[in-house]
Amino acid sequence: MKKISLKSILSEVRFIIMTILVVLVFQHNVALHASVPSASMAPTVEVGNHLFVNCLTYKFNDPEHGDIITFYHQKQGKLLPTKYLKRVIACPNDTIDIRDNVIYINDIALDESEYLSSDVNTYTYFFDFPYTLPDDEYFVLGDNREYSEDSRFWGTVNRKDILGKAEYVILPLNDIHKLK
Repeated sequence: MKKISLKSILSEVRFIIMTILVVLVFQHNVALHASVPSASMAPTVEVGNHLFVNCLTYKFNDPEHGDIITFYHQKQGKLLPTKYLKRVIACPNDTIDIRDNVIYINDIALDESEYLSSDVNTYTYFFDFPYTLPDDEYFVLGDNREYSEDSRFWGTVNRKDILGKAEYVILPLNDIHKLK
């Protein structure tokens, strides 16, 4: 039987710790894997889809209108923040208004025909409109507007809470595609 030395054990432990550190740094600074537990972004992203989230994009650029982002939000009554996936509708210093199920950004009707069907209703819920976003704040909505908890319920998302841009559905394998 081969004798295991303390030196070899420490070497293995060091390798495992370094591997874990590399994965953690990569996961929060380069890319994330996100799974989708709800239908709030359907039909763009379906329940059970797994996504590739690019964390580098927003290290050099700010989120833009229409981007699908992953972010943390602290819901009232929850101990820890929850990770969400929503679409950026309004950016810092934009004025957003929702009238008769139409979204207006800076008094111009938002064309969402690229990712939403024409029969989608966007209700206002608890948010007071019109609203001008402060610096570093984003207004986000789910594509499945009638079943999405989003900025209409709990307010805007701060730039520091945005993790990255969701770019690809990577699972299931028969549905791999770039997000619009």
